Amino acid sequence: MSPQTRSFREAELDDLIVSPLVLALYRECSCLILPRAAGTLWHVSRSVGSSVMPECCCAFYASRMCRALELLFSADLLHGDIKLDNFLIVENSANENGSQDLGRSRKDGGASPNMAASLMLIDFGRSIDRRAYE
Repeated sequence: MSPQTRSFREAELDDLIVSPLVLALYRECSCLILPRAAGTLWHVSRSVGSSVMPECCCAFYASRMCRALELLFSADLLHGDIKLDNFLIVENSANENGSQDLGRSRKDGGASPNMAASLMLIDFGRSIDRRAYE
């Protein structure tokens, strides 16, 4: 599907639901390579310590969490394990085509000037497909 024919919902799903870079399946184990992340929301909550996280940050993260869950639910999926550990904080940078490059920075190692943090939902080990119960 070309980028021009993708719906806004599909593009938003790509930004909020993790897309593995590589999946390697072996006889005894498997390995899933995900985009580079700054940590999880749990790490952020622990780093704040006894101080209070600014209200604007809480509102931003809460709205992104709710939107990810709303998109998942609209696809007839239930996550089954919602917690702070299952939301990665990733860097979104718009490339020259206007599309998002998740977890990537400039080649010289510095952050892109239009870099912004966002959330990505991970760990679908307990997820349920509601269509299976219709």
